[in-house]
Amino acid sequence: MRSVCIVLEGSCTVINRADKFHITDLRSGDHFGCSDLLKIIDIEFLGDIFAGEHGARIMMIPKPDLLIQIFEREALANKLRDNLDTTKFMLENRY
Repeated sequence: MRSVCIVLEGSCTVINRADKFHITDLRSGDHFGCSDLLKIIDIEFLGDIFAGEHGARIMMIPKPDLLIQIFEREALANKLRDNLDTTKFMLENRY
């Protein structure tokens, strides 16, 4: 299972690998890497993630399946799906 990462300080930029389109910025409190744990498409599938202009401090949870309880995963997955709708819409309609 892949690690889950949470942006603590600074920012990260998400860039589409194929055409270098700037998809979004991740800020304090945003996350990436939840796809394996929650069985949903997460932001890292939309592009590559780089530290922002002033860097980023990231908390990495190496074994999220041991930390996040099963009963919490469904609620978390629903919240994250809602958050990704706007990002996916922007990516699909960029041209």
